[in-house]
Amino acid sequence: MTKEEKIRNEVITAAQGLFQQFGFDKTTMEDIAKSMGKGKSTLYYYYSSKEEILDEVKYKEVNDIFTKVKDSIDKVNSAEGKMRAYVLTMFKEVKKKINLYKIVAGEIQENYRIIHELRKNIDSIEVNILRDILVFGAKNKEFNINEKDAEGMAYLIVSSFRGMEIDLLIEKKIPKWESRVEIMLDILFKGLIK
Repeated sequence: MTKEEKIRNEVITAAQGLFQQFGFDKTTMEDIAKSMGKGKSTLYYYYSSKEEILDEVKYKEVNDIFTKVKDSIDKVNSAEGKMRAYVLTMFKEVKKKINLYKIVAGEIQENYRIIHELRKNIDSIEVNILRDILVFGAKNKEFNINEKDAEGMAYLIVSSFRGMEIDLLIEKKIPKWESRVEIMLDILFKGLIK
């Protein structure tokens, strides 16, 4: 890792902690620099604005989630197991992030652009992961699906679970989300399995 990469990493880690604790709006560039033990000029050498740092923090958070999701998928050999691992790990990781960012959540709800960009990025990654699982299941004759329909099916599954994610995790409308997700997965598999 180069010196520049180390400093950029330090900035993102510091900003991540401050955003979680105080929120994006209340955190200043000076706060980030102080928490690193550096001057503001060092920060501005690497990042032109707090918004640019937020973009890097969002990228890191999304990357962290999907690293854990992919690790859980790789540990399973069946398509159904991969799908369960994907959904359950995704829900758990999103729930952790929501809990970490309670302060920021209120700010983000007011800023549609941030949510929209983040959602697009996450959806694209999720659709690709699910498409791969569906193709894997079709090739292994576990799922009754034509491989060419895998992308459309993946998009539908992501959309369905997104609604559940909002109700179960963000708005906390339904307690015991793990059992609700298992019920949804059982319904999904009854439609996919021959």
